[in-house]
Amino acid sequence: MERSIYSAEYQWLCTLLRELRLESGLTQVQVAERLDEPQSFVSKCGAGERRLDMIELHHLAAALGTACRRSSNGCGQSPEGDSRASSGVSTTGAFISRRCG
Repeated sequence: MERSIYSAEYQWLCTLLRELRLESGLTQVQVAERLDEPQSFVSKCGAGERRLDMIELHHLAAALGTACRRSSNGCGQSPEGDSRASSGVSTTGAFISRRCG
């Protein structure tokens, strides 16, 4: 198993976090203030330059107004476009609950 910030799944997670921030109408500075972290922390997370652990991911998701979950609700798509959560294959993205309407 690849444990790199360069994996397709991790890059997909970073893209999802950026999209959630933008959908929430928040700037990097606003998210950083909610986390009590410097703006560069949010920038590096969104750019995939910093690997998040599960606790940091939970805090970041909360700052973005969403939550971490154990399984996908059908909204999470893998980088290839197939829903890995529905096929029983766990991906990092399955832990992020996206607002699905």
